[in-house]
Amino acid sequence: MSGGSLEREQLDYAFPQPYRYSTDDFMYIPTRNNELGFADLNVYTSSMDLVYERRKNIIAADKIVVQWDARDSNGDKLPTGVYIYATSSDDSIVKGKLIIYND
Repeated sequence: MSGGSLEREQLDYAFPQPYRYSTDDFMYIPTRNNELGFADLNVYTSSMDLVYERRKNIIAADKIVVQWDARDSNGDKLPTGVYIYATSSDDSIVKGKLIIYND
C-alpha cells in the first residue's frame, strides 16, 4: 500500500476451495484486468471435457477475479470433483484447478 491507496491483488487460485453448494453462492476465479472489463472463462472436467464457457465481467475491487456460480453452461450443478479453469483477458491466460463439493 502506498499513499493510502489500495493496490489490487492478482490471485493465483480460485476461492473458496472447496466450493460447496450448501454454503457458497459464488466462486471467484483469478484473471487479469483489461480496459474492456471482461474475460472469457472456460471450465473443464479432469478429463478435459468443456463444461462451462462464457464471457464474464471482471470484478476489480481488492482482487481481480470473475464470479462463477459453479454450474455448467446449461445451469446445472456440477458433481463433486476437481475441475480445471482458464480465464483469457487480452493476451493473458490464467489457469488453475478448483474443487467442487456437492453436499
